[in-house]
Amino acid sequence: YLARGLAWEYGQDPPSQLLAPAAGQEEEWWTATRRNSQNQECRLLFCFSESEAGIPTAERLGAKLGARFSNPISPLRRHKWLLHETLRKAGISHCKQRLCESIEELRDFYASLNQKDVVVKPVRGVGSDGVRICKTLEETEAAFHHLQSIKRYGSDITNTHVLIQARLLGPEYAVD
Repeated sequence: YLARGLAWEYGQDPPSQLLAPAAGQEEEWWTATRRNSQNQECRLLFCFSESEAGIPTAERLGAKLGARFSNPISPLRRHKWLLHETLRKAGISHCKQRLCESIEELRDFYASLNQKDVVVKPVRGVGSDGVRICKTLEETEAAFHHLQSIKRYGSDITNTHVLIQARLLGPEYAVD
């Protein structure tokens, strides 16, 4: 994703050593790029991503190349519905939510809530991109249709499923 942005900005592709290797080519890529400008071999400590779009690649590289510090490959940190389901299954406070593919599913969930403030969001994304706080069913439906009409940030994948969550009020914490 970032490479496409650089190519567009500067009119040329970035150097190949800055591009992540395809799955299965990690070792070959690392062998070709692990020396610094003084020709000293570097040790891989960690792989990180500048945004949500690159997390799967960073996890894959860290795991395949034996980074000293790495997270296991897991969609739980990237998929907002799975994250809250993990909290629910562990008995930890979580929000009421539903992963909706149709307007009928959205309406059914909305009618089941004791409140009308909801948060509509893509299941994956960065920051608050595409996230809407809605106070009526009409606003909720409009946000749902909007998300289903656009592609997920950093990919060519359309948002077929949209996450609807009961809005929680209070401090928000993010753990990186």
